[in-house]
Amino acid sequence: MKLKERRISIGATQKMVADACNVSVSAVSQWESGATTPTIMSLCLLAKFLHCTVGELMTEVVTGERKA
Repeated sequence: MKLKERRISIGATQKMVADACNVSVSAVSQWESGATTPTIMSLCLLAKFLHCTVGELMTEVVTGERKA
């Protein structure tokens, strides 16, 4: 599952993710498009918000995929 799909699956908006990670909506959009990657601090906050591990997110953010 990609980052955007994971966000949508929990019913969250980009604004909600941005607020939880203390970043701009633009930053979240860039993460979802693959233009940039979150900092380690943002990854920790993002994982907590999305109810997953940092490892799962790193796989999704870096490769665009989720390990089986």
